[in-house]
Amino acid sequence: NMSVSGNPLAVTHADAVRAVLEFLRPHYKKPIIIGESGVLNTIEGYKNNNYGALEKEYDVRLVDLNATGHQYWYVFGREQNPQPVRIISTFLDPDVYIISLARMKTHDCVLVTLSLKNVLMAAPLNDYKKSDKGYLHGPAPAVNDVLHFNLFHLAHRVYPDLAVIDGFEAMEGDGPAWGTPFDSRVALASTDALAADTVATKIMGFNAEKILYLSAMGKGGLGQGDMEKITVLGTPLDQCLYRFKMNKRLVEFYKT
Repeated sequence: NMSVSGNPLAVTHADAVRAVLEFLRPHYKKPIIIGESGVLNTIEGYKNNNYGALEKEYDVRLVDLNATGHQYWYVFGREQNPQPVRIISTFLDPDVYIISLARMKTHDCVLVTLSLKNVLMAAPLNDYKKSDKGYLHGPAPAVNDVLHFNLFHLAHRVYPDLAVIDGFEAMEGDGPAWGTPFDSRVALASTDALAADTVATKIMGFNAEKILYLSAMGKGGLGQGDMEKITVLGTPLDQCLYRFKMNKRLVEFYKT
């Protein structure tokens, strides 16, 4: 998750990746790629954030997914038209096991960005001449930003197999790029990405039912979004509840 490759707080920390690889490598000997398709230059992001050492340490490969193949998909355009979007083929390959490793952050359009949005917004291609990621966004901040629908729509084709959320040093306020640190000191993992994001949203102090892309995925059968039906292992959840500042662009919409 490299929203802004030059700001370490906006990026998945290399040590978080290292922790996942420490778990995987004793159990899995086949190829593992670390993939990113950032808004800015992916290779520079790897260099700026100390990812290079991971290749030698764990025999993995760093990949700029923007340099791979793509297929066309359609989202809901700003003028209520079907908008063609190039989706990176790796995310559509049924033989690829997708692990979304996201930093816990607030967001300026959909309030929170966690494991689902991390993968769904990585899927559209950015060839460094034109980025298709922007096609998923609406024209202005709104509680019902079309981005919510497009995330829900795309999740029927692109969905992580495993969600890992790094909240050791999270971001509050003006996320996903320029917020401030929040030392929540938590980490979550689940094979149900919606359940992971729902719990993470509660930890941040927000109500997932009011975040349309998350509530729609729950109602649409894309995962478990009902906190009453989610079993949380490890530290009791009531010891991990915080109150993150939301992005100032959304205070008016989510103040109640």
